[in-house]
Amino acid sequence: MTRPRSEIVDRENGGIYHLGSRCVRRALLCGKDPHTGRDFSHRRAWIEDRLLELAELFTVHICTYAVMSNHYHITANYTPQERFELENEEVARRWLRLHPPKRPDQFEPSVAALLDDTDRLAALRDRLGDLSWYMRCLNEPIARRANLEDDCTGRSWQGRFRSKGLPDERAMWASIAYDDLNPIRAGMAEDVDDDEHVGMRNRAPATVPATQPAPPGSMMFQRNIAAATWAT
Repeated sequence: MTRPRSEIVDRENGGIYHLGSRCVRRALLCGKDPHTGRDFSHRRAWIEDRLLELAELFTVHICTYAVMSNHYHITANYTPQERFELENEEVARRWLRLHPPKRPDQFEPSVAALLDDTDRLAALRDRLGDLSWYMRCLNEPIARRANLEDDCTGRSWQGRFRSKGLPDERAMWASIAYDDLNPIRAGMAEDVDDDEHVGMRNRAPATVPATQPAPPGSMMFQRNIAAATWAT
């Protein structure tokens, strides 16, 4: 029986979660279609770029991820209370980075308009702290872009994304290892360094000093440097 998202995700306190979405009918949205011979592997970069971009806007910090041919995995630190720490102007600017006005010269007036609308601003603050909105803003643009490239319409992703809470540090590290090693398990790579679209490639190597900044949109990567060494 399907459980409501509110029973799965702690909307107030957050936590570490293993997330994922799968294509409808196991379609190879980001892989090579064995029937037509068309290769859609370039779309894996679309998903990777988008999930990291959104991590700069939402209160979702990426530990690691793996983008496969027909699904993806994300291990994330979800911190919904951070939304209350954002200044009003920051909320407005983050939302308009997600949904920019049609004309660039309308960006600043749009920021000012949001700042004058307290009810709207409160609703947007809530969305930036919502895990479901993060996943929605990840999946929908990818589906539209793929449909445009394929000159078709219809759903690309299954209706519900997967979310599983990880209750302790051991579960978190197990999830990180699962994601990092997933391409090897699926036969898409022979070594942990072979696949480009996994979080391990974005985390700093163990030899990098802890003072070096982590990649944009990856607040958890520097904290999880040890994962690269441990998984190998």
